[in-house]
Formats: sequence, C-alpha cells, structure tokens
Amino acid sequence: MNIFYTVCNRNSLCHALALAESVNRHHPNDKFVLGWVDDVIPPQLPEGVELMEANKLEIPQWESMKTHYYTYELLPATRPWFASKLINQVSTNDRLIFLAPTMLLWMDGNNLLNRSEDALFTPQITRPLASSEALKDHQILNTGMFHAGSWMLRDTTQTRTFLQWWADRTQDRAFFDLCNGMCMDQLWLNFAPIHIHSWGKMDEDSWHYGLNKIPLRDLSLQGQQPYVGRTAVVATDFAGLTFYDPIWSDYNGTIRGKNGFSTLFNAYQLQLDGLKTVYGLGGNPGYGKIAQISANRNLRNHMAKKIKSITTFIDNY
Repeated sequence: MNIFYTVCNRNSLCHALALAESVNRHHPNDKFVLGWVDDVIPPQLPEGVELMEANKLEIPQWESMKTHYYTYELLPATRPWFASKLINQVSTNDRLIFLAPTMLLWMDGNNLLNRSEDALFTPQITRPLASSEALKDHQILNTGMFHAGSWMLRDTTQTRTFLQWWADRTQDRAFFDLCNGMCMDQLWLNFAPIHIHSWGKMDEDSWHYGLNKIPLRDLSLQGQQPYVGRTAVVATDFAGLTFYDPIWSDYNGTIRGKNGFSTLFNAYQLQLDGLKTVYGLGGNPGYGKIAQISANRNLRNHMAKKIKSITTFIDNY
C-alpha cells in the first residue's frame, strides 16, 4: 500500500481535501495522510483522510520554527519531518508520495509509480524556457533543480538518511530568502542525488502541470480529462492561483488565454467553495507568522518596472 501525504494549515485545508478526494478516487487501495500544521484540529474530515499533527512529530526546534517562520515557510519546513515519520509505515515494495495540497490527480499514477528507482523527483523545467517577461531561466536556478511539490521515496537506508539530513536543515534554513541561498524546503533537493544513488526524474509533460509548465506546453480538454498533446494529464497544480501566494502569484498572468487550463481552474474553484461550506475554518493559522502581502503587489511591481525603464533612459541620454 502506497502512502500519499500532503501538508497544510487551515488556509489550505480545502485544497488538501480536494487533493485527497482525487487520490482516493484514483488510488482507492492506498492511504492518504493529511499533515496538519495548526493549533486548531478540524472537527470533521472526510472518510479516507488520516490526520497527523506537526506538534507531535518531536521536532527539536519546533518552538523556534513556529515563531520565526512565516506560515508559507513553516508548512514546507515540516514536510521532511512528516516524511521521516511516515516512511516507517511504508512496506518494502511501496512508496511514500508527497503531493502539494494545491495538486489534483486526474488518473492513477501507476505508470509513474511502478519504477525501480528508490526515489523519484520532479524537475522544475524539462526544456529551455522560451523568451518571457514572466519567467526567466535564472529564476529557476535560484529556486533549485527539482520541484518540492511532488516526489516519491521507497523505504531504504539511503532515503532514510537523506530525509533526516533534509529535515535537520529545514529547522532553521527553510526561509524564502533567495539572496542567502534558501528557498524553503526546495533547494535542499539539489543534494538528493548525492545521498540516494538509485533515483529518477518524473519529467513527463503530463505530470505536475501548473504555472511551471504552462509556458512550455498547452493543455486541452477531452470531456473532463486534460491532455498535453495526445497524452492524458496525470496531475495538475493550481499553486498561486486561488489566493494571493507569496511565491507564485507574480506569475498568475500566464494563464490568460490558456482556455483548457482556465476551465480546469474554474471548476477547481467551485470544488473549493463547496468544501469550504462543510470543512472551512476561519481565522489565521495558529503556527507561524502571518505575512502582510499587498493585493496590489503586481501593480506596484509593474509601475516600478516602468519607472526604472524611464530613469534608465534618462541616465543613458
């Protein structure tokens, strides 16, 4: 039995439950665990969702993490700690699979899961980026080779050693601080191939299709099933679209004109609205600092860019 898990707080609970619904639909014989990083326990959860609390993981610097990280940093900082706990429950021939709460499965992933490697990681990009004002190559370099939103591990000595090494570093080096070489839990994945000799990459266009892949390949719909070219999409990621995200929201303009993905996204929003009426929790998460992010950030950045171009012209003139 494979174990799927995600990590969320009250702000992303309904996203995680939408993911759980898709996992349970396409992998009914596998287990889904919801890693919970908040001080209020949801009074109810759907059948087939097992709750695991962060404050019971015995993280050595947990009290410090709760007060020093922003909420959007604290969630990924706990991911390897949940993994270190859950790997004990994985049988020899099965996998521990992490999926970000903003992901959905559209079909079973057995064509990806049934591989011999001990670890599978998702590359950030699979081909050179086209020229774009929204996303540039150096931004991918800043944030790492692999996307921390989806990966898979078998239970081996090497994977356990890597998880502990990774978890130790997210206690105090998982800030979103690119200038100082940190990108939450993600940059540490660069070192995974050094620790785990048997590893592979999930570089299919049909896997983890979101803002990171929209500039590379268009998505179309055949009924309710999304396709990239002639290949059915296994998983999509709506990160940075349903609320103003500190990391991704500067790029949400890339979905304009992408009718297939926009249709999926609109249906996803309706699904979240339905889940919120039943499972939604109000207020701010109890763990982590709350980031005050202006909804006008994109407008300010655009204006600053225009002003900079004018001052550059004046300087050159």
